[in-house]
Amino acid sequence: MIRYYGMYANILKWKMLKILAERLIYLYGRVYLAFDPKIMSWRDRIKDMTNTDPLFCQKCQKHLELVQISYKIRDGTWKSVPIH
Repeated sequence: MIRYYGMYANILKWKMLKILAERLIYLYGRVYLAFDPKIMSWRDRIKDMTNTDPLFCQKCQKHLELVQISYKIRDGTWKSVPIH
């Protein structure tokens, strides 16, 4: 898939969605979305997918506080980003 050109380009995505929505309204009348387009935090997305809170300890029954995010970068080392 070519990501930067044509209809897959990020810059054209919203234009294409607007055209598609206009065509659907023209063909079928009022269109209602089957999903809620609200922006969810990572915590809410994980709660939605797994039905468990990622910041709640099942063992000690206490709420946790996110203080740092660590992830592996391309060269194989770990990078940590503190949360303020």
